[in-house]
Amino acid sequence: MIHPVTASGVQRTTVLVVGGGPAGLAAAAELSLHGVGCVLIEPRAEVSHRRPRAKTTSIRTMEHLRRWGVADALRRAAPLPVAWSSGSPSASPCPGPGSPTSTERSA
Repeated sequence: MIHPVTASGVQRTTVLVVGGGPAGLAAAAELSLHGVGCVLIEPRAEVSHRRPRAKTTSIRTMEHLRRWGVADALRRAAPLPVAWSSGSPSASPCPGPGSPTSTERSA
């Protein structure tokens, strides 16, 4: 369970996780899942759209998010829709010699 607190509200902790990026959040979630109390500290108090933390997630990351029970809430809160990345060039196969063009593939 996540309980936001101020720095002055914590006297002692078993584990201190520094940084609320992907690795820090994953570590805190796993510790919590196994009943280990921890405190996660993050220097940036507000999320900025100029410096997003994670614009997309991999399949393996989504497996963890589902296991932790937060995947659906994350999808609802995301500023970009799930379908956003499906139209990007990096999500499409790269045509090689003899491959159909993008126009031929969509026909």
